[in-house]
Amino acid sequence: MFFANKKSNKGVTNTEFNETFCEPKNYMSILMPDANSQENHNIINIDPEPSAYKDKNEFEAGLHRVIDSCPDVIKEIVLLFISPEEQIMALYSTVALTGSLMPFVTINYDNRINYPCIILLVIFPPASGNGGMSLIRILGQKINSVLIQEYSDQMRQYKLDYDLYKKSLKSSTPLRPPLEPKQILFLAPGDTTTARLIKQISDNGPDQFLTIFETEADVFGNSASNSQYGAGLSTIVRLGFQNEPISQMRKTAGELNIADIPKISMILSGTANQVTKIFKNNEDGMYSRFMIIFGNAPAKWKNVKPDPSKQPLNEYFQTQADEYYKMWQFFKAKHIEVKFSDSQWDRINAFGEKHLAVMHNFIDELSGSIAKRHANMLTRIAATLTMTRYYDLKETVSEKTCSEEDFGIALWMAEQSLKWSLDLYKILPGKRSTAINEQKTELFKGLPNEFSYKEAEDRFKLIKKRTLQRRLNEFVDSGLLKRIEFGKYQKTDMAQLALSHLNQSEDGD
Repeated sequence: MFFANKKSNKGVTNTEFNETFCEPKNYMSILMPDANSQENHNIINIDPEPSAYKDKNEFEAGLHRVIDSCPDVIKEIVLLFISPEEQIMALYSTVALTGSLMPFVTINYDNRINYPCIILLVIFPPASGNGGMSLIRILGQKINSVLIQEYSDQMRQYKLDYDLYKKSLKSSTPLRPPLEPKQILFLAPGDTTTARLIKQISDNGPDQFLTIFETEADVFGNSASNSQYGAGLSTIVRLGFQNEPISQMRKTAGELNIADIPKISMILSGTANQVTKIFKNNEDGMYSRFMIIFGNAPAKWKNVKPDPSKQPLNEYFQTQADEYYKMWQFFKAKHIEVKFSDSQWDRINAFGEKHLAVMHNFIDELSGSIAKRHANMLTRIAATLTMTRYYDLKETVSEKTCSEEDFGIALWMAEQSLKWSLDLYKILPGKRSTAINEQKTELFKGLPNEFSYKEAEDRFKLIKKRTLQRRLNEFVDSGLLKRIEFGKYQKTDMAQLALSHLNQSEDGD
C-alpha cells in the first residue's frame, strides 16, 4: 500500500494529493486488502491470513471464488469482463445497482430499519476499464425509460384535464383543478442542484430508489463543489444513506418538498484528479458513507478484435435490462425483511469492533466512522445477494435469513472496500495522524503479549506514568488488551489482528 506524508502531521494539499495519487504504482499493491479476519472462515474459503493477499495470483484466486459464489445473474454479468480490475468494478457496481431494485426490502440494524442502498466510488487511472461501468448502467435504462414514458402520458392527460378545468371556471359548476403528476425516476444524472435533487427524492417517495450513476465522477463533483447550487449535496447524501428525513421549503410558489424516507444509491467512477471535487478533505462526513474501490492497472494492451461467436456487449446488456426490469417489477410491492443468524451478527460485531479499535487508536478519531459504516454496508450487500436468489427462486416468504454463502461474499466485499477506503482516506487532503496516534502505535507494537505495568513502564521510560496508564486503559476499553489480574495485561486476539494491520501498512510505505 502507499500513503502520502504518513510520518507528517501536516495536511496534504490538493496538488500534493494529485501528484501522489497519480504516480504510477503496481496495481496489485493497491488491490490487496487486509483479509486477516478470523471471520473469513466461510463457504467462499478465502485464506484469512494476510500472506494470501501478498501475491497477485492469490488475490485473483480469492476474487474468482467470490464471483463463482455470487447469484447467477450477477456472476454472469461480472464474468463478461476479463481483467481483475474490470471484474472488481463490475462486481461492486452490479451489486449496488441490483440493491436499488428493492425499495421495501429491509434490514433491522441496531434496532433501526435500513434498506439495501449502496453508495459506491470507483477510482482508477484513465483507460483502466472504467468505461465498462457504462455497460452496467444500461441495466437500469429500461426501468428509467418506462418511468419517463409513464410521466409523459400522465402529463399529456394532465394538460387535457387542466384545459377542461379552465373552461369550467366560466360555468356555474367549475371542476376541481387537476393535480400535476410527479416525475418518478430510477436513474438520475449527477449534474444536479441541491434543490432539484431534494425535489426528485421527494417526488420518488419511499416507493422508488433514486440512483445517481455517473462514469465520470467529476460530473457529480462539479455539482457538489458549486457553492451556490450544490452546497447541500453532501448533507443530502449523508441523510439519504441513513434514510433520515430530507426537506426543503421555498418562498416561491409556496414550494415544500419532504422525503420522510429517502432512498438513494450512488455509483460513481473516475480518476485521481476528480476525487477532491467530491471530497474537499478527509473530514467530509460524506466520505465514510461511500464504499471505495481504489487502485491502479497495468499498462497492458487488450486484444480488441471482436469475437464473432459472442454477442456485442451493448446488445447483451440491453437484453439483460429486460431481466432487471422484471426484477424491479417483482420487488415493487414486496415487503421482505432479511435476517441474520446469531453467528452472523457475532461476526458483524467482530468486524466493526476490530476495525474501529485499529482506526480510532492508530489512525485518528474521524476514521472510526469508516469502520462503523462498513459494518452497516456489509448487511446491505448481504441483503441484496439474499434477495437476488429470492427472486431467482420466485419465493414469497416475508422473512428470509441470509445464507452463509451470501454472508461470506458480503464480508469479503466489505473488508476490501474498508481497506481501500482507509488507503484513500490517508492521502486525501485534511487531517493526518497525530503525534498521539503515532505514540500509541509505537507503544502498542512494543508491548509483549503478556506484561505487567512495571514492565511497560521500564520499556517506555520516556512516556509519563499518567500518560502510560491512560494509553493502557484506552487499549483495554477498545478490546486490544485485557487485564488478567491487578497490574497485569494480555494482548487479545483482536490485538494480533491490529498488529498485522499495522505491520502491513508499514510494508506498503
